[in-house]
Amino acid sequence: MDKKKFRTYSAVISGLMGVIVGISVANGKPVIALAALLAGQWMIYWLKSRVKEVMEDEMITMYAGKAAKKVFEVFGLLISAGSMVFMALKDRAPYFEYVGYTLAISAVAMVLIYGIVYYCYTRGLRGLMTDDKE
Repeated sequence: MDKKKFRTYSAVISGLMGVIVGISVANGKPVIALAALLAGQWMIYWLKSRVKEVMEDEMITMYAGKAAKKVFEVFGLLISAGSMVFMALKDRAPYFEYVGYTLAISAVAMVLIYGIVYYCYTRGLRGLMTDDKE
């Protein structure tokens, strides 16, 4: 498969996912929406593995990683600061405290997930990173 076909197929799959998610959420069926998202992402991943051409090179991958790390840092800072602001404003509206706790728990979950993913990516490098002189 070439890049042009992949882009066309992935656009069609993405459009169908949007329609299915929209209809299922409007009808109160979140399980169908989740199943559509998972199936669509799996199909796009499968199609990408069938492309014979080079989809991205090392430079694009490196820049994408740097951008993702920066977004992670900024978003983590913003939701942490937002949680403190909402908790401080709990006297104005009682539900602000719940919003603050939700943001704080989301920040903690984000850091935990990052740690787990980082560990999984670097566990193969652990032997290379030691400075054993034998």
